[in-house]
Amino acid sequence: MKTFFSLLCGVVVVTAGCAMDKEAVKRIEQEQLRQSWLLAEQSSMLMGHSALLAKQIEKQQQMIDLLADIEHSWDEHRKRSRTPAAAEVAPDTATPEPTLVLSEEGKAVFGRNEWAWLELLGRNLKVRVDTGALSSSLNAVDLQPFERDGRDWIRFRLPDEEHPEGGEVYETPLVRHVKIRQASADELERRPVVRLKVRVGGLSDDAEFTLTNRENMLYPMLLGRNFLRDVVVVDVARKFVQKKYSPEPMEVRE
Repeated sequence: MKTFFSLLCGVVVVTAGCAMDKEAVKRIEQEQLRQSWLLAEQSSMLMGHSALLAKQIEKQQQMIDLLADIEHSWDEHRKRSRTPAAAEVAPDTATPEPTLVLSEEGKAVFGRNEWAWLELLGRNLKVRVDTGALSSSLNAVDLQPFERDGRDWIRFRLPDEEHPEGGEVYETPLVRHVKIRQASADELERRPVVRLKVRVGGLSDDAEFTLTNRENMLYPMLLGRNFLRDVVVVDVARKFVQKKYSPEPMEVRE
């Protein structure tokens, strides 16, 4: 009888212990879930802060460039006010401006900003020169791929001050698509690539451009290393080193 009672007490103790262990395991699992949720929330907050910080840095850089543009314009105004009018300068004493400013090594010198002539557009754009970017990029909206004569083409608009939502329509052959990761985003962005003839001062070449919406950027065009490599040195302390290209007017025959 005593043995049976002892066995019964042991079973009760074991059962109670198992129930207590299950409760403890359940509490541990709930705590682990709560910790995982907190870590996920913290990670999301950190990603949001990183994106916001990247945008703030870009805005600050845009403000710095804008102030530099104002200073440059004011310097040009003061120079013009001190320079005699063109009519007062003797034709035989005028010295033609060089078509390309070169360094001692014979390479073209670019400032952090230059004027670039795009043959497709038939006009100049103010560009940002970025040695940290591999490819060049151009502001474009309303991207519409299509086929012409068995080749891939793309149609797009280039917003400007008069047409912020998109001005004239341009069409050009499509080279390929690339995937680019932005500093403020985790996902890769798929961009079309086109080949355009670009000219800065006396330097002219064909370069590949990715088409992307740059409406939040100060400059509609960025020149990367694919245009600068081996032929250009960049002096970030200067701006608009090269003369703004202007095509000669076509002769009109009677």
